[in-house]
Amino acid sequence: PQYAVYNYTGSSLAEAKATSNYNTYGVMYNWAAALTACPPEFRLPSEEDFNTLLSNVGTDPYNALIPGGSSNFSALLGGWRSNTGTFDNMGNFGIFLSTTDIDNFFVSSLQFGSYNKEVEISPSRKDFMFYVRCLTDIPVE
Repeated sequence: PQYAVYNYTGSSLAEAKATSNYNTYGVMYNWAAALTACPPEFRLPSEEDFNTLLSNVGTDPYNALIPGGSSNFSALLGGWRSNTGTFDNMGNFGIFLSTTDIDNFFVSSLQFGSYNKEVEISPSRKDFMFYVRCLTDIPVE
């Protein structure tokens, strides 16, 4: 399992948490870390969960799911970190991992692209670092 904060390359947890990128975007996870990222009573979504989300947000999922949209998802486009440690595409892409294993190298993810204003479910590399959203099956009152 590996964790990262966008553009932070040090090893101090306190320093990482003090960065503006941590405060805005949070932590990125490779797939192994993402599988254990959610607190008790929450879980990492599956591809089926992402399909359900997309089927319930209307005909313009990009604008519904970004901050200020009609849903409570508020996807920030925080980019990613490659397996070589390079950070890329902050502000242009937001990628959220799922539990749906595709093969030895890829996992299903929910991907947001600012260039085409689209949201799609696509493969992402397990050894790259992306973001997670945790779900709960407990009804909210």
